[in-house]
Amino acid sequence: MSLESLKQEVDYYQSLDNLIIAILFMTQKDLIKKDPALFHKAFQEMKQEVPMSLLNELIFDVSTPTPWSEELDQALFRLEASRLLPYTNEEYLMNETRLQQFNAYLRFSEAEKAKISECSKILGKYLS
Repeated sequence: MSLESLKQEVDYYQSLDNLIIAILFMTQKDLIKKDPALFHKAFQEMKQEVPMSLLNELIFDVSTPTPWSEELDQALFRLEASRLLPYTNEEYLMNETRLQQFNAYLRFSEAEKAKISECSKILGKYLS
């Protein structure tokens, strides 16, 4: 693997992680149920409803009862392991990382922020 392709891969993962954090930030919830099936369903719907290149990169296996994306699962794991997405056994503790979430949100353009807002509304339907 060349250094350039490695840099592109790292940039992609950082961007996807920032997108997830920004979407969660925009839900304005302090606690979010830690339910992988819920996240995979919501992000699959976001991919279908919101034209955004990072979402288009997510590949979902729909041959199972619940859509599943390996890329999304790995991103959630990275965020949990780095404590950017702190959690208990049942919930993500969003109120513990508000500053980091806001900083992730600020990395996006105004047009992307509008799409992130749309995505957070989709996720909000699943969280209700």
